[in-house]
Amino acid sequence: MDFLSILGFVIGIASLLLAALLAGGDPSMLLQEHAAIIVFGGTCGAMLLESSPRIMLHALKRLRWLIAPPAANLAQSVRDFVEWAQIVNRRGPLAMDAYIEDQTDPFCKVALELMVSGKRPEELQQILGAEIRNRQQDDLQAAGIFEAAGGYSPTMGIVGAVLGLMVAVTGLGQEEFNLGALGTGIATAFVATIYGLALANMILLPIAGKIKTYAARQTRYRELFLQGVLLLASNMPYRDVLRALRGFMDADAVVNLAEMESPVDSTAASGRG
Repeated sequence: MDFLSILGFVIGIASLLLAALLAGGDPSMLLQEHAAIIVFGGTCGAMLLESSPRIMLHALKRLRWLIAPPAANLAQSVRDFVEWAQIVNRRGPLAMDAYIEDQTDPFCKVALELMVSGKRPEELQQILGAEIRNRQQDDLQAAGIFEAAGGYSPTMGIVGAVLGLMVAVTGLGQEEFNLGALGTGIATAFVATIYGLALANMILLPIAGKIKTYAARQTRYRELFLQGVLLLASNMPYRDVLRALRGFMDADAVVNLAEMESPVDSTAASGRG
């Protein structure tokens, strides 16, 4: 679970309410239905108008990443490939058939299935490379929906401010001056501006940034898996597999090759010594 998403949202909202309280006002003054309709409704309408149904649905699904990020343990994947390389070196690529069902990521499962079926490395690169690019593009487009909404939201706040001032000015021109209408118009103007700016900078743009961050990590994870499958298909020695995949890991990750050597390999190495 990504606790930073929850913590960031709570801190952002609490900061607004606390600032209103410390300024001597009532936090409830930030609750203004007219401003909310203009800003939230207008921003939502602009998002729907810009997006296609498929990308909008994909963007909504990616909101799950804010709470439950996708699993992408790069160091563990490298360990897995070093272990699998030892198996392939001894028993051949068909031995990997027993590990296909253990994969929870559909991409990883397909990658192993293609390798076991006997696809050549260049075919694997073409098929899986295209899937990586397509998934990355979908995720970036999903992030782009929220990023664009972050641009619409402040504009809708300005629209709400203008409408609120129009209401206030219109009331001044009437013979029977309505002080309540004047107050409502001014409140709508200022609160709509706050809504627009806060929605963009505290919610929409951070959501877009976090989706991009996880999309980049997912792409890196899939590229690691693709490279690992290519190495297995080429029957690369497991030591070379570790050297080739080490660059995909996080900078602070450490993989000890000696701990991953099979008993057979360790015995053989001791015999040679």
